[in-house]
Amino acid sequence: MLDLEKNLMTCDLGGTKLLVRLCIEGQCIDRKYATGIDFSPAELTQIISQLEQEYSLQENYPIAIAFPGLLNHKKCFVSNVVPQFDGFDLNLLTNKGNLKLVLNDVEAGTYGIIKNAQGVEILIMSGTGIGMGIAIDGKVFRGQNGFSGELGSCRLPHNGSYQRLAKLASGSACYANDNFTKETCGRDLGMAVSWVVNCFNPGRIVFAGGMFNEAEYQQACFNTIEQLSLQQSFEKCQLELEPEMHSIVVRGLSIALQQLDAN
Repeated sequence: MLDLEKNLMTCDLGGTKLLVRLCIEGQCIDRKYATGIDFSPAELTQIISQLEQEYSLQENYPIAIAFPGLLNHKKCFVSNVVPQFDGFDLNLLTNKGNLKLVLNDVEAGTYGIIKNAQGVEILIMSGTGIGMGIAIDGKVFRGQNGFSGELGSCRLPHNGSYQRLAKLASGSACYANDNFTKETCGRDLGMAVSWVVNCFNPGRIVFAGGMFNEAEYQQACFNTIEQLSLQQSFEKCQLELEPEMHSIVVRGLSIALQQLDAN
């Protein structure tokens, strides 16, 4: 079994930032980089190569990557926040490392919030996009094709048409549209999460992502969940803010990789 805490690179690729955590000989080092709509696989490859050289990483060291979109095994299927990666095979990012695991970013984060061996725990992430992770009886639920949790793809009526929730309630929507406020965006997300409460009857919902650093957004979301959820389900559901939002995905990747290696 690999000693992952002594020899591991985890990458959390997002719409505005990339967080790379290197764990070498028991010491973990975080490096952050700006991304954006034009961030490309070639740029990520260059960053990984530079870190391999800087820290003299050994041949075949383990690496795990979280991708903000749909995946087909280790190949990127589609992403609204880093579209340059659409169709890209992540195995091509490094010739030196061994890409052992690729997960959707919210699925990776879900491994980081699991506390209970029984019941339903939900992770809601809102930043550049919106995603949801589901854990049932201590195990991440992925759905038939691994696409579960696409809350941001659900559609709401808006100005006579139907719009994806991510276009109404995410950070990219809230900051780009003068007609949106943090309160209205938080309220739209809260409406969607109330459906999650009614459908899954969860014991915990953990909230993470940059938008939950905005007090007005967070309060509007929580208030709407309480107002619109079935009371019998809501009163048994604990709403929590993730205390270490910046690292939840890389932490989850490490936990998922340990479980994979143990099996």
